Amino acid sequence: MTVPVHSLNNTHRDLLKRHFDELADADVRLRFGSALNRDARSAYVDAIDFDRDAVFGVYADNLTLLGVAHLACFHGAAELGLRVLQPYRANGIGTAL
Repeated sequence: MTVPVHSLNNTHRDLLKRHFDELADADVRLRFGSALNRDARSAYVDAIDFDRDAVFGVYADNLTLLGVAHLACFHGAAELGLRVLQPYRANGIGTAL
């Protein structure tokens, strides 16, 4: 099965926030290393620099984000964050991202 991956930009911030709001608490801790509340996750999305970083997403038919990859670049280093909503794991989304 082919999983289409789309490049995201500044216009997708609200979709990204909704995606993070749907993550289970355990998934938030795994992604961020701590239990970030909704406001902290929203601030994270607001701080994404789309000119510097690469952000990709996989959409459901209703245009919600099922999975997101964020490659954040910092002065010669990078961090990759990858998350797929629990019900959609093991369907090739993480591999595609």
